[in-house]
Amino acid sequence: MERRIFLGVKDLDLCPKRQSSVTNTAVSYPTWTWRQWKPILELYFNPVTGIIERERERERERERERERERERERERERERERERERERQRQRQRQRQTDRERESKRERERERDRDRDRDRQREREREGD
Repeated sequence: MERRIFLGVKDLDLCPKRQSSVTNTAVSYPTWTWRQWKPILELYFNPVTGIIERERERERERERERERERERERERERERERERERERQRQRQRQRQTDRERESKRERERERDRDRDRDRQREREREGD
């Protein structure tokens, strides 16, 4: 008794195949017996050791690796952003410091000018006496 297998798999290019006239996708292999097909199907479709499952697992692993890489990249970007923010803070701090120094210098200058003006005023008053 011959068993027929209908597969939607086109990459099993192992024997002459006929396109099913009913559906365009199902491919029938009427020349092989089940005993001939079973090891090949297990090679591909076994959920534990099958080629397809191994390929899916590799793809999942690559996806996880890409995700980890993206996460590391985001972390590096956040670190760079924090560093930029710290640099801006230091810049602002230096700016405030120099502003304070300038302001205090100006204040000392004004004080000196006022003292000089007062001294001149006293001199004039003394000379006027």
